[in-house]
Amino acid sequence: MRTDTWERLDADYAETPKLKAEPVPLEEVDAASAELGLRFPEDYRQFIQRYGSALVGAYSIFGLRQAEYVGTPWSVIEETRQFQEYAVDYGWEGVDGWVVISMDAFGNWIGIAPNGHVLLYDYDLNTGIEHLGNSFEEFIRRECLELND
Repeated sequence: MRTDTWERLDADYAETPKLKAEPVPLEEVDAASAELGLRFPEDYRQFIQRYGSALVGAYSIFGLRQAEYVGTPWSVIEETRQFQEYAVDYGWEGVDGWVVISMDAFGNWIGIAPNGHVLLYDYDLNTGIEHLGNSFEEFIRRECLELND
């Protein structure tokens, strides 16, 4: 990720440390990716490794450790599995291979597709998939931190 993205996140977490969890060894991040059978993009891998999970702006970013202010849900493994089960049970299309990293205020899942794009699946209104960013970092910068490029 870009230096200014890390600097902004680090400054926020220095001010309020409970917004983030504990760092996670890279081996554990890669093991979680392998357990799900899904590739974590490099920027998301680095985020989990550095922060565990965290609250970024209005969004809880799921990971492998629970940050105090993130609450539940917080686990990328549990939420990705649940999302995959629902996708099969309800026949949701276009969501194969998503790594679920967050939810919006209405409980709609936000995931990273295999191509790296961050997407929201709006299951309540059945409006389908909304594009939130071309990468995890773009999503963090634009939607969570409101940073202009």
